[in-house]
Amino acid sequence: MNIFASSFRKPYLACVAALSLFLLAACGQGEDNPPYRAFDPPAKVGLVDANGTIFVEEHHLGVPLGDLIHIHNEIAIFLANGGVYRLDSFDGKYLSTGDAGINFGSFENIAGVVADPTFDITQAHDDALQLLSEGERVMLVVVDGWGWHMHQYFADVQPFLAAQNLLKAYTVFPPYTPVAMSSIFTGELPNVHGVHDRATRVMNGQDIFDKARELGKSSIRVQGGVGIVQTSTTPILIPNRDNPFDTDQAVLDATLSRVDGADFMFVHFNVIDATAHTYGPYSPQNREAMAFVDDALSQLAEAWGGVMIITADHGQHHLGQDGRMGDHLWISHEDIFVPYIIIR
Repeated sequence: MNIFASSFRKPYLACVAALSLFLLAACGQGEDNPPYRAFDPPAKVGLVDANGTIFVEEHHLGVPLGDLIHIHNEIAIFLANGGVYRLDSFDGKYLSTGDAGINFGSFENIAGVVADPTFDITQAHDDALQLLSEGERVMLVVVDGWGWHMHQYFADVQPFLAAQNLLKAYTVFPPYTPVAMSSIFTGELPNVHGVHDRATRVMNGQDIFDKARELGKSSIRVQGGVGIVQTSTTPILIPNRDNPFDTDQAVLDATLSRVDGADFMFVHFNVIDATAHTYGPYSPQNREAMAFVDDALSQLAEAWGGVMIITADHGQHHLGQDGRMGDHLWISHEDIFVPYIIIR
């Protein structure tokens, strides 16, 4: 498996707004989001290392970061506007408060810090286009809510995926589906593509389907329910069934019937996210959802005649509220880390 060289983007300090509030399943590029927006400080600021997450409290302020989490090489600083900065020099910098929430050194209004990060989910955009340019057929699959730690917990019911060369990627802030999907579609972070919430459906910038078209490649996009965000290709939307298993089965069937129809296919499965929200990410019900997706991806890999890229938009943590036992809200090890696979 090859991971193509990725340049980790230096985000713009100017905030990009996301004010479109309509829910559109139809596609096509819309007007750019307004260029400025004030971002509220995140409800929780997470410090993440290999051992887990510390959420910042008052007694952490003024303490050097290295005293709070284990750092070997570098850190990724997530800002509330969706930008990410990577630093390999952080000695003497500490957390403080200001008008815009928690600050770290000269960075204001941070959402969290991740120790020794790998690469982000925009890599899926870059790898897919690189492979297409080399003449490969590419299927990009986003498994909604499929976190790295969730997969480790349920690896025994995901034998197909566990047998692959899994790498650990990190998603964007906030870790919501429209935000992360926009980053995968555009190859940009939220401070550039402008989607920052669950309501905005219009991205700034050119999407992967348009870029594939410029390479002379045809595309098909298949998913259930709504289109999540608008793109330059009209999705094949599978109406939601009575339960998410049936919906994803219909997504699988629709994809299998079209595997010979395009150079580039995008497929979105939602059953893990839906089940984890309702019953919890480590519930017996989600164990069943994890097994279902593993089997579905195994079928797609057998039927597809090209390269598969499989990743997720975010993970989930246990919330424990009636009617919503799991969620994805913050910079935490469960929400932010997702698997990344290329199958040739």
